[in-house]
Amino acid sequence: MRVARRVRMIGALGASVLAALAFTGCSSAVGGQSDEAASATVIQYNCPDQWANFPAVRAAFADESGITVPSDVKNSGQSLSALAAQRDHPQADVAYWGSNFGITAYDQGLTTPYSPAGSAEIPADLKSKDGSWTAVHYGVVAMLVNKKALGGLPVPQTWDDLLKPEYEDKVFYADPGKAAIGYYTAAAINLAKGGTTSDWQPAIDYFGKLKANGAQAPVNTTPAKAASGEYPILIDADFNGYAQKYDNGADLDVVIPSDGTVKVSYAVSLVKDGPNPAGAKKWMDFLLSDTGQQLFAKFYVHPVRGTMPADIAARMAPQSDYDKARTVDIGALAAAQDGFVTAYTAAISG
Repeated sequence: MRVARRVRMIGALGASVLAALAFTGCSSAVGGQSDEAASATVIQYNCPDQWANFPAVRAAFADESGITVPSDVKNSGQSLSALAAQRDHPQADVAYWGSNFGITAYDQGLTTPYSPAGSAEIPADLKSKDGSWTAVHYGVVAMLVNKKALGGLPVPQTWDDLLKPEYEDKVFYADPGKAAIGYYTAAAINLAKGGTTSDWQPAIDYFGKLKANGAQAPVNTTPAKAASGEYPILIDADFNGYAQKYDNGADLDVVIPSDGTVKVSYAVSLVKDGPNPAGAKKWMDFLLSDTGQQLFAKFYVHPVRGTMPADIAARMAPQSDYDKARTVDIGALAAAQDGFVTAYTAAISG
């Protein structure tokens, strides 16, 4: 986080103490947490404006509860690092990240169990049994392809296509050691190439070939750069591509690789000893509410409760393509992460 943003955050937290006094006597149905206990600001690490319709979700929550959730631009890895650095004096209330980071954070003693209202309706593979993380939506690993930037080249359809000479210097993906979508990208490629969560060599070999073809892996990628053509091909979550295509008019194709992909689930965790646990629980409850889930769905992410609105589903790839996406054991993925990152860094980015 930039220093200026950190200062603004700390200021907001201080202001929330004063604003909380104005809440006395108010009531709200959100999450069953009393307004007397919830101050006026909840800090969620990893809550960017250009992701998952968070601005609309935050606005609806503020209207219903009176609680503000500011934007935050960390990714999953940066959120985990920040919580570890602030262990003795937590500044955040909630963390949002790839589900595997939820396991790692709990194992490090950075979060505490909480099962939001509605979590009983979520499939077992999208939540932890102990409440240490709960998925709020999911997508799949896909290719966001800017057809104009390709200059007439065919749109790639498989992972092997990206290794062809015509796509030299045109492929971008998030650093697997820093961002959840980067690690899920590695998992998708690894499984497609015959690997397992205990054997990542197929992914390492593939990334080596991809690097030799000029691919780049920034710490933070942004779908807007795919929309502008700066990234001719971006490996990312499918929903980011749909949002750029339909909401921002970008000339993008969203390609679900025909040789295999995986589901990408994103979860929330309650920060241990965070400054506003009551407000945090209200926010987490809201994310799983009917309102929260349908607001997420408007950004083309699959809700974990309820169904995708028909008008949104009609704009996306056929359901048959999504049915082929594999679900990765989140526990096994988390357990393998350190080993994979070490191997990837040594072979690719070191």
